[in-house]
Amino acid sequence: MLTLIWTSSMMFCVCHAEDITIQYNGSQAKVTQTKKDSVSVTIDGATVNVESLYESHKLTLLLKGSSDNGQFILKTKGKAKLTLDNLNLTSQEGAPLHLNNKKKVEIVAAKGSENTLTITACNDTANHKAATIWAKDKLLLSGKGTLNIIATGDGCRGIKSKKDITIEDLTLNVTTSGNMHQWGDGYPSETVIFSDMEKHGGYVIEEAGRILGYFAFLPSPEPTYSKIYDGEWLDDMQPYHVVHRIASYPDIHGIFNDIMDFCFSHDVNIRIDTHKDNQIMQHNIEKHGFTYCGIIYLANGDERLAYQRML
Repeated sequence: MLTLIWTSSMMFCVCHAEDITIQYNGSQAKVTQTKKDSVSVTIDGATVNVESLYESHKLTLLLKGSSDNGQFILKTKGKAKLTLDNLNLTSQEGAPLHLNNKKKVEIVAAKGSENTLTITACNDTANHKAATIWAKDKLLLSGKGTLNIIATGDGCRGIKSKKDITIEDLTLNVTTSGNMHQWGDGYPSETVIFSDMEKHGGYVIEEAGRILGYFAFLPSPEPTYSKIYDGEWLDDMQPYHVVHRIASYPDIHGIFNDIMDFCFSHDVNIRIDTHKDNQIMQHNIEKHGFTYCGIIYLANGDERLAYQRML
């Protein structure tokens, strides 16, 4: 077994390994490798670079520990599996998980674990620095644990991949406070919120006297749903309710479940829409049994993916 321990500001090693364990500890990182194959590891403080020449064999890695200024960078020709076991990794600039992969990488939250990845600045929105997880190729998120994704600053995204992103059986919470494609230009405005309230459709989520989030739950008809393209509604005759403007504070996670429970206790026919880039919301919508129906256009011409569920 070959163990690499951080001892200076820069250390380089070309090692032989199949499995790699990375333990973050503040401003340092410790790497342990087992088995034999060609993998190179570079450690600079709490930034770990792993480069693998694997093509036919899946590289497996375990990441754990905590750092408020660390990063994991993977370059691999083959598939890889990253298991996160109570990992708390924050990057001041650059994706905490930067995956330069040519084949699918699987990120697994270990059973019972609570993992948090945070990016605090996105000064370069043209590349990997603009997301908490950035992947060049396909990405699969799964596991029996929890993965919290936090992105702050203008242009920051939660998860970005140039290929498909698949989410399976994972408790995933994404918080972004920078500019998103879905909302902009001060939306929703105070006028919009007051309009929801006047229609008796503006709701807040409260716990112990604290407001956690907001959403609109409004009866049909929704004017922008009158026409749908590249598909059709499950039913276009019966009355329905629409869910809009789901929002929460950055430290609040998992309110979508509560919102859906409330909405379906009041109506059995519900429609909702989201931006094509909002893959996390798409996952939540589909997870709760909604069917993709087609494309609708907002009053300003913006495109949205439309869904409907009928009990």
